Amino acid sequence: MDTKVAGYAERPWHMLIGGDLVTGRTGTTMPVIHPGDESVIAPIPLGDAADVDDAVAAARKAARPWARTPIAERAATLNALADLVLRHGEELAWLDTLDNGSPIAVMRNDYQMAADQLRYVAGLALQLRGQTLPAPRNDALDFTVRDPFGVVGRLIPFNHPLMFAASRIAAPLLAGNTVVLKPSEQTSLSALRLGELARPVVPKGVLNVVTGIGQTVGDALVAHPHVPRIAFTGSETTGRRIRARAAASPTIKTVTLELGGKNPLIVFPDADLPAAVDGALRGMNFRRQGQSCGSTSRLFVHRTRYKQFIADLAARMQDLKLGDPLDETTDVGPLVSKAHYERVRSFIEQGTTDPQLELVTGSKRRLRVGQPQLGAHPRRGLRRREELRPRTGRKPGGDRELHPAQERLHPLLKARKRHEKGAKT
Repeated sequence: MDTKVAGYAERPWHMLIGGDLVTGRTGTTMPVIHPGDESVIAPIPLGDAADVDDAVAAARKAARPWARTPIAERAATLNALADLVLRHGEELAWLDTLDNGSPIAVMRNDYQMAADQLRYVAGLALQLRGQTLPAPRNDALDFTVRDPFGVVGRLIPFNHPLMFAASRIAAPLLAGNTVVLKPSEQTSLSALRLGELARPVVPKGVLNVVTGIGQTVGDALVAHPHVPRIAFTGSETTGRRIRARAAASPTIKTVTLELGGKNPLIVFPDADLPAAVDGALRGMNFRRQGQSCGSTSRLFVHRTRYKQFIADLAARMQDLKLGDPLDETTDVGPLVSKAHYERVRSFIEQGTTDPQLELVTGSKRRLRVGQPQLGAHPRRGLRRREELRPRTGRKPGGDRELHPAQERLHPLLKARKRHEKGAKT
């Protein structure tokens, strides 16, 4: 690994609590593992419930002064943070690549999107206003006022570490809330660095970053009686747990769950076929190993275009360069972790034992680097799984669902032939 690149991560790391950089109550750490070679590149703080308590206390202390700060100043703070993201963009991109495994060229897009999101939200400052309502009497005035919640807990996933860290704190901060941010334990580096960068421009306690395991730090944040607003982006399974945990809290909480989707791409008989193939290739986010909630992981292709479409798409997928995410020319890097790799491999192996499934391109080997796979129609046992990696399969016809019902973030792409109603197969 390049010395300069390694230097971005190989240094002491701290959580941000109350404006201070801290190692946590216990001082214990967890390893940051580079998906490219599974090497340990740095230890980061392993927070616990006591650290969440400290972060929430700091956020509560800062909440009233921040809410009273003029909204123009809050917007200026977001713009200043966007400037810092752009100024340190190359470093932040490399941190995400080291942590997440997506190629460096892709992660450079993420830091630009992070800055764009901060600026976009800052530009909404004048839209945060109440309403004047028709009054029942001439001597009455009815109006609404928007007040901040106070402390907001944000829990973000592994697939866009910096972009989600920046975009998910932007709106709460603009609205006058303070934030406790919990990044994925698999990809915490850029969120920790964002916390460091924020110190000169964000008042103490307004932004706090606590790292650790979801079952410990995340659970403590969701259940905390002084965190009335929770937002989570991630899997359906974890989202259900968060919803139940928040509902069991003695305080009423407002909870938002962004749990991804199974996005289809539909190819009609009059489609521009090269454009459709390009759309399928880009839409599946193979350059992120399929690890993106916007991936078009299901293809429905009209029977008259099906054969040619599958052949052209398979050829394009075979041209993708697999390899080291630190290599500027790599198209597809590794999956985010060994555990995720093993889970995805099990899905592939189950699917390829189904005689109705044809694996058009890709193989059961080289999965560690997220090899794109094209197949069709997984067996019934896969229907309720979620995944993320590049593969393609196909099965003409049939009535069963073509893709697992939940998002799993993998490069597995499934295609299905579609018939017009009443048409013969």
